[in-house]
Amino acid sequence: KVPASALRNKLILIGQSSDAARDQHFTPLFRVRGADGKRERIAGTELHAEAIESLLDGHAVGAVPKWAEQVIILLLIGVATWLYAALRLRYAFFIGFGFMLGIYIAAQILFTGFHIWFPWLAPEIGVAAALPCGVGWQYVKANLLQSETEQSRLQLMDLFSRYVDPQVANTIWLRRDE
Repeated sequence: KVPASALRNKLILIGQSSDAARDQHFTPLFRVRGADGKRERIAGTELHAEAIESLLDGHAVGAVPKWAEQVIILLLIGVATWLYAALRLRYAFFIGFGFMLGIYIAAQILFTGFHIWFPWLAPEIGVAAALPCGVGWQYVKANLLQSETEQSRLQLMDLFSRYVDPQVANTIWLRRDE
């Protein structure tokens, strides 16, 4: 009863939505309970119609290009590691938490606002793994500094002990900043 011209250049989906056909599917909407307490399910035909509409309207989810994703991850991990190594240890944990929260929020904004998927778990793990690296570098740096200081002290004490009393040399060393 429908003229052929009304269907020209149109997409037609034919299906049913009754439970008898077992063509009801769970989607993210199943988490929402209806007024009767049942969880929502969508008919297969409606699911296909929604997918086609997303593709035609350009609202399909895109992904960050792989090269951009890897560059972003390397930059985030590099900056986080540098900050962990440069700043005091007590701030490193707050910085790490801030970085991880920022990555998650940025990924959510990209997804909900721009329909762009950014896999946020890899940078989260990288930033978390960078913390022990930064802390380890601080430990190594402190030990190197202590070793250099001890070596300088031994040289200076050896030099002074030739000319002055060892107690005087020790006092000079202890007050060397003055």
